[in-house]
Amino acid sequence: IYDISNPASPALLGNHYPGGGWMWSSAVAGNYAYVVTNDYSQIEVIDISDPAKMRTVTRLDLPINMKSIKAIGDTLYVGTQGVGFQVLPQIKRRVP
Repeated sequence: IYDISNPASPALLGNHYPGGGWMWSSAVAGNYAYVVTNDYSQIEVIDISDPAKMRTVTRLDLPINMKSIKAIGDTLYVGTQGVGFQVLPQIKRRVP
């Protein structure tokens, strides 16, 4: 996470490496980042409320091949390969 309040001098606030390897796509809503990891079928939910101490809260395994993700409120919108567009409502209820 970078602080870009001064675009001429962005400051690194913290980083986190997902357990599933590299990130394919990510979205942020509130204090959580939702990351599609390199196996394309898992969303890693990361608490970003303290950028210096980010932590994985949970991982959601889904039977779809995700390529992109967008978070709006409590809903995740996922673009998939072969299945089309998927809507995952009330995702925050799955986060401990």
